[in-house]
This record gives sequence, structure tokens and C-alpha cells, in this order.
Amino acid sequence: MGYAESKGTIWILIVAAVYVAVGITSLWWLPPLSETLHHVIGEGPLRVLWYAILGIVLVSPILIVVGLQIYAFRKGSPSILRIILAYLATLLCFTSFYTIVSIDGEWHTAEATYELCSEVAQHLEQDTDHWDEGHDHWIAGFLQPDGTYELNSNRDAFAGMRSRVFHLHTEAFSYEIDLADPQLTTEEIRAIADADEHDAVTYHMEHGITRIIDMLYFSVATISTLGYGDIRPTSNVAVAAVVIEVLLGLSLALLGVGVLFSTRQSRLEAREDQLESELQSEREEQETFEDSWD
Repeated sequence: MGYAESKGTIWILIVAAVYVAVGITSLWWLPPLSETLHHVIGEGPLRVLWYAILGIVLVSPILIVVGLQIYAFRKGSPSILRIILAYLATLLCFTSFYTIVSIDGEWHTAEATYELCSEVAQHLEQDTDHWDEGHDHWIAGFLQPDGTYELNSNRDAFAGMRSRVFHLHTEAFSYEIDLADPQLTTEEIRAIADADEHDAVTYHMEHGITRIIDMLYFSVATISTLGYGDIRPTSNVAVAAVVIEVLLGLSLALLGVGVLFSTRQSRLEAREDQLESELQSEREEQETFEDSWD
């Protein structure tokens, strides 16, 4: 392995290690950052810009890595090792991105559900005799036949997770509300509305570890184009990331196949040249031997 190839390999390994660190540490720094961004930029175009900047920061090194491998292949200096490492780095890159996006999306689901509970509780406290027709229809849209309220404020980036990292909980009841399909009683709605937001929205670090494993599994299924479908993207950002990962994965896979065929062809040509050289040497020896007898 030459100096340039060794340097490129080390650089790819560093990129992969950074993605691992970003994905794991996001369990600590992402929840407070999501809360801050929610209060600063809200849900409008600025939030889309935040996701775009995050995607560019995370994906740009991978685009450079893949570009360098394609450039090396065109220059006739392919390296199957570096392509495998680039494939691994791409896998870890999108694992980190999916982890960040999924945790951020679930935080917004919990936040939106809490705000909706507060709004519904405020309306429930009002005298129903003063409800107008629009208000009556608005409340009726949440009311279920069993008397509960389905306050679905789904902002999740993915569906099919084994566990959720954010829940709603108050001291009024000992259990946690499943935000994947929240059907709340009037008492639960009022209890959540009366609680402080920081106390009502609870974060489970241990579920964050499971989330990283789930996102690694999803990234493997995506980059290999298996697509089992048990975990699936539900937000525009997640769908866009999946498309990019599939394209990069296919590019690296095709590049790897090209390198294997190119290497095999080079070896066959080298073997043919060696055999031709040996035959030529045998002919020259035979001619020399015959000349000596003459």
C-alpha cells in the first residue's frame, strides 16, 4: 500500500470515527438543542434550513470520499479496501443522520402533543353553552366513540421504531402515554396541561441506545437496497436522506464491482505477459542450443 493510499485510508477511517461519535453523543446534546431550536426558529422555513445545513455538514465528507474513489478509479489506481471503507463510512454517516432526525422528530411530537393538550384543556374548561359551531366541530374531531380524545400530533421522522425516546408523564398518573397513538381521557389531558412542559415531556436515554441500533439496522437495509419495510421514513427530510444513501450505496457497489473486474483483468494480462515472456525465453534458449550444435 502506497503513501497516498495509506493517507486516503486513514482519512476515511477518521471520517467514520467522527460519524460514530456524532451519533452517540447526539443522545446528550440533541434534546436541549431541539428545544432551543423550537423556541427560536419554530416550524417554518427556518427549520427546513436547519435540516438542510445539518445534512450538508454530515453528507459533504461522504460525497468527497465517494468522489475521490471515482477519481482514483478513472486514473487507474483503484483500491478495493478504500471502497469498502468508504461504504462503511457512508453507512455510519446516515446512521448518525437518521438518529439525529428521528430523536428530533419525536421531541417535536411530544412537544406538539403537550401544546395540543393545553389547548384542548383550555377549551374544555369553557362553558359548552358558549361554544360556537366551529369550536364544536374542532373538539368533535378529536373525540372518539369511547369518550377519549385522539390527540395525534405526529412529527416523527420514522415509523416502526421499537421504542420511543420521549413520552408524556405527570405526577397525576404513574404510567407514560404512548405518543405513537395517544388516546387520552379528559383527566389525562387536564393533568398534562397543568404540568410544566419540562416535567411533562420525559426523555429516556436508555431508549436512545436502542434508537442507534435501530437506525444502524435501517441504514444497512437501505444502503444494501434490501428495504424490509418494518422501519420506514415518514418525513420529507428522512425520505430525501434515504434517496441519497441509496444512490451513494449503489455508486460505491458498482465502483467496487468495476474495481474487482479491473483488478482481475490486470492480473490476467500480467499472467499472459509472463507466459509470453517465458515462451519467448524458451524459444531463444532453443535457438541458442541449435546454433551451438551447428
